[in-house]
Order: sequence, then structure tokens, then C-alpha cells
Amino acid sequence: MFQSSSLDSEARIAIENIGWTLGNDCPYRCFHCYSMSAREKGSNLTRSMVDRVVGQLAINGIKTVNLGGNEPLFTSGIDATKTLLPYIISSLVEREIIVGLTTAGITVNCLAQEHPGAFGLLNDIDVSIDSPFPEEHDKNRGASLFGKAMSALRKCEEAGIEHTAVMCGMSWNLSDKHIDGLVKLARETKSNVRINFIKPTEPQHLDMLPSPELFYRASMRLLEQCDPVELGEPLLNTLIGGSGTGCPCGTKSFRIHSITPDGKIPISPCVYLHDYRAGDILVDDLYDIVRSYQFRAFRQRLANPGKIPG
Repeated sequence: MFQSSSLDSEARIAIENIGWTLGNDCPYRCFHCYSMSAREKGSNLTRSMVDRVVGQLAINGIKTVNLGGNEPLFTSGIDATKTLLPYIISSLVEREIIVGLTTAGITVNCLAQEHPGAFGLLNDIDVSIDSPFPEEHDKNRGASLFGKAMSALRKCEEAGIEHTAVMCGMSWNLSDKHIDGLVKLARETKSNVRINFIKPTEPQHLDMLPSPELFYRASMRLLEQCDPVELGEPLLNTLIGGSGTGCPCGTKSFRIHSITPDGKIPISPCVYLHDYRAGDILVDDLYDIVRSYQFRAFRQRLANPGKIPG
């Protein structure tokens, strides 16, 4: 049962693109990690769970799924030999769902070597690059991962899979030198390039938040060297004269959380709001979950911008 809302005006449900946080563990401790605070160890995915989730996505018309959140290889703890990732990828593709993947590099390198069939089914891959300079990247990741990230980009290039070097834009990695280095790295690996500016979900993230001046300077530096494919950052889109459609959370997209210690898989309308969850997709129908109070609140916000203070 889900609580209904008092507002009657809300955006139309058009959910097609979602993210799925796989696993509840990761051997790395990146300083800006969004999922670390929400990660709760204690239970692993099973094939029957995967079948249930994939089935629910398929019958509700989901078109694309990005596998990430934690390092997606670790669906069953740190032991990569127990991973269900190849099964998850093939199950989604069999239901005609387009599959993308976000990784620090580890997952791609493992798939390409140990599970080439599943690797070849991927539509697109995002590889996280915190800095184009190896020492800085490894320091922020807490491990020697720069080489693995570069290897992953090259494996994508060799396999003909569309790939993107994705940087979380923070106060320390948006200088002209960093932007130029990121573009150079992307050109060398024939990658797209994207910056996701950090969204402070925890107090310690506030120190990493770039100033408005740095945000715009870095954005313009990037635009001067690249051809825009998509501009999902509202402020940047407005800067170049584009028109936004508002926040997609709960209306066009949502996030499947990693499995909890008691074996539940909740869903959130927003990737950044870990505690704003609804239902358990293992027992609740997805159709009902996206019509819950938590999702309706996001659609009502989108439909009623004039009622948002300020």
C-alpha cells in the first residue's frame, strides 16, 4: 500500500531510462562516492532476483538501463568469480532493453577478458576519470586505478563500443589545465567526454563544490574544444540558449538501489536521495511503486514549479 498525495496536478509518467546500483560492496573508497553512505553489506543478488527485476522492467516498457552505482562487477561481494553481471547483461538484452555500464575500469577489464560475450552486448560504457593526471586520479580513488581506467577506454575503442570519459566536476579538478587534459585524454582514446558536476549529498561534499565562476569557466572551456551532443546540466543548457524540460526524476527515470542486508531491493525516484525510497521490487509491482507518494511528489514538483519557494 502506498500513501496518496493531496496535490492533483502532476507530470505524466514516461519512465524509460533507469539506473541500477548492483552489489553492496566495493573495494575502493573514492572521496566523492555517492553510494558509499547508502551501501549496506549483508546480502547478495541471486538469479531469481535478477529474473524478477528484469521481468518487471520489461513489462513496464523500460528502454535503457545503466548498470553502476557501486562497481557493477561486484554483484555478490568482492569475489569477482561469483559475479552475476554477465547474466544480468544478457537477461536485459534478451528482453530488448539497451544496456549501458558505468565503471572505474575494473568491470570492463574483467568482462573483456573473462566474459567477452557479455562485454560485446553492451551498448555504451562510461569510465570514471577524476583527473587526467594519474597521481591525482589515484589519490582521489584511494587506489592505483588510472591505468585500469585507460585500459578500459582502449578496450571499448577496440571493441567498437561507444565510450565516454566521465569526470565528476569538483573544486579541485576544473582548472584550464584539467579541462585541456581531459579533452586530450578523450581524443587519444576516441572517447566522448562528459562532466557531471558534483551534487553535495553529504556535508563533506560541500568543500568539493565548485564556485559559480569556476563552473562557468570550465563549462565554456569544454564547449570551446568539443561539439555538444547532449547538455543535461540545466545551468549550462540555459547558458547557450537551450530550453530545459525539468528534472527527469520520478517522471522519466529512477534508481534501483543495491540489495539491503534483509534482502530487499528498494527504488528511489532520484539517484541522489538514497533514503527517499519506495517499495521492494522483489515483491511489489513496479507499476505500483512508480505511483507511490515518493514518486508522485517528484512529478508534482515538476508540474508545479510556481509553488516552489524562490
